[in-house]
Amino acid sequence: MVTLSSCYGSKDPKERAKVLEIQRLAEAWMERLMERFPELAIQRKPVPDERNGFLKWLEFADRLKDLSPGDSASIKLAQPLSDYLAGKAPWDPAAAREWLAANSALMRKFEPCALYRNPRPTAFPWTATLSSPPVWPRKLLTRC
Repeated sequence: MVTLSSCYGSKDPKERAKVLEIQRLAEAWMERLMERFPELAIQRKPVPDERNGFLKWLEFADRLKDLSPGDSASIKLAQPLSDYLAGKAPWDPAAAREWLAANSALMRKFEPCALYRNPRPTAFPWTATLSSPPVWPRKLLTRC
C-alpha cells in the first residue's frame, strides 16, 4: 500500500505527482476554509530562538542522534509506558517513576522543549528534517 508519507522521498514520478496533487488540493481546501472561517487562522508571532520549543526540539534530536550514531533519534520507552501511550494499557505510575528515574539525565535535556507552549513561531528552520515534537514526554512529565 502506498501512503502519502512514503511518497515524499520516492523517486517514482507517479508517486511524486500524487503527492503534489494531494498537496495542491489540501492548499486549495485550506484557502477556502480560511476564507469562510478566518478566526481559525494561526497567528504567527516572532519567538526568540531561546524560547522556541520547536528549535529546542531539533537541537535535542541532534544531540540524541549524537548519542547513538546510525540510529534514528528516538527514546526507548518501557513497554508499560508504550502500551499506555498507544491506549492499550492503563496508566502505570510505578513503571513511569522507574523509567523516569533511570532516564532522568535524558529527561532533563528534553525538559526545555516540553515546557515551551509557544504559538507557531515565524522563524523556524523548515529546511531541517524533523518530525513534529512528540507529545509523550509532556504527557509523562505531567502525570508524574
